[in-house]
Amino acid sequence: MFTCLVFQLLSSLVNMTDLALASNGAEVIAPTSFDPRAPASNIIDGDDETFWMTTGLYPQEFIIKFGVMAMVSKVSILCTYARKIVVERCENSSPFSWEEVCNMELPASDGRAQLETIGVSRQGVPASYLKVKILSGWDDF
Repeated sequence: MFTCLVFQLLSSLVNMTDLALASNGAEVIAPTSFDPRAPASNIIDGDDETFWMTTGLYPQEFIIKFGVMAMVSKVSILCTYARKIVVERCENSSPFSWEEVCNMELPASDGRAQLETIGVSRQGVPASYLKVKILSGWDDF
């Protein structure tokens, strides 16, 4: 279970705008799990108290569609039980042709929230979409 999966995608080093928020035009598309009590749209609602609930199987993934072309310089993830995460980008107007921008191996946290930030590029990399793949976890959920 991902009790909170929140992304902070910074558009530039000067204007640190979180483009992965619904309020900034982002949307979550193609999640692999759906629970009406904890939908994937919670990932980008800006509220650390809401979350996306996944099933107990891996991999899990979702795509964030930005409202504008983003220059992604870092990715921050708040979650529980995540172990291996890969983030890929797509610059096209449709979500295909993916390129890996970062991957993370998170430490075990005994069910406590995990907050990890990884730099992607000082200048940022252009992206119309980001695909987030949760390849494994520290528990079934």
